[in-house]
Amino acid sequence: MLILTGFTLINSLIPVDKSIEILVTIIGFFLLLFYFFSKQRLISIHSNGGKAIELITQNMSDSEIDEFFNTLQIAKEERMLLLNNNQ
Repeated sequence: MLILTGFTLINSLIPVDKSIEILVTIIGFFLLLFYFFSKQRLISIHSNGGKAIELITQNMSDSEIDEFFNTLQIAKEERMLLLNNNQ
């Protein structure tokens, strides 16, 4: 996308051969497709001073991710209540 933007800016200032314009447009299009098909959905959970837990959620729907977060939040609240009651 950045390549296409830069080329468009240069092309508006300096006339460029049509074949180069088509080539750069095709390259930019493939880079854009590569970006969209290679990005991953990732959940990263960090504790204070602990190592991060990373979960790839590529095959999960948005509702499943929401359900996971709700379950995680409930478990955290229950753990905090348990720790406070033991003191």
